[in-house]
Amino acid sequence: MRRDQIIDRVKNVVQDASEPFFLFTNFVETHDPYRPPEDFIREYLPETVTTGEANAVADSHLVDLSLDLDSLSKREREIMIALYDAEIRYIDSKIREMAEFLKQRNEFENTVFIVCADHGDLFGEWGIWGHQGTIHRDLCRVPLVISTPWNEGQRHTQPVELRKLAEYLPRICTDKKEPMATQDAAVVEYHGWDCQISKDQWEKFNSDEKSRWGVYSAGYFTDEWQLLVSANGNHWLYNLAEELPVSKDGGVEKSEIVDELQEDLFNRVGATKENHNEYRERANTDAALAETSDEVRQHLKDLGYA
Repeated sequence: MRRDQIIDRVKNVVQDASEPFFLFTNFVETHDPYRPPEDFIREYLPETVTTGEANAVADSHLVDLSLDLDSLSKREREIMIALYDAEIRYIDSKIREMAEFLKQRNEFENTVFIVCADHGDLFGEWGIWGHQGTIHRDLCRVPLVISTPWNEGQRHTQPVELRKLAEYLPRICTDKKEPMATQDAAVVEYHGWDCQISKDQWEKFNSDEKSRWGVYSAGYFTDEWQLLVSANGNHWLYNLAEELPVSKDGGVEKSEIVDELQEDLFNRVGATKENHNEYRERANTDAALAETSDEVRQHLKDLGYA
């Protein structure tokens, strides 16, 4: 569906709804390649950058950049970030249009309106481009805005896991007027780079890179710390109150904090090595694909995932 059709579809669904409705709208514009509308591009791009130059930068493949198969100059990186910012600004305008539409129909005050993102993107931090390969704070720290008829506009800084929305939404749909609960810590799991890209892209990795990137890892976030633990036995600790190091290996050494957070993490999701082995054993069989419908199987093949 073209970007200019999404809001029209939303409006049609709302107008045709004869009873309470649930509507999920997914905007993909903030995924690469970043190609925002022209009027939003000029708000962020330097005047000296032509449309042709911006399009050439947008065509850069983020996996190739991450594997050093391609590179961007400092100017080109700034162009890439400007395009990303323009896409975010464009999506902001679409979300505002949705909210204003509901207000004009006098439905906003009786609607739970949630805005969130599934991830951020990296632009060379830790050598990674896009949202792949690792669990970085700037990939995981995303906006979550929940507007309900009963809240008072409070701001929370404690961690929240987006997957908790799957528990929260059914509760408030049964007339439980409550805020979404915050947590002492949040867990982010990642099963490996090969689970995120097509088979053709994975073949660009050499054997050492596949061993490095094709592993399970888990991140444990508190207000102060991020612990990152890999199934290959490595761990990294970062102080979230400070600027993250340029290198992934530039974390702090505090063994007592690592031990405490790792125990909490393993109590939540299990040991990383065991999780890796269990997932790989299951993924390396055809059982999971065999259980899917023909339509889903074909869709996965078309995308290069099966």
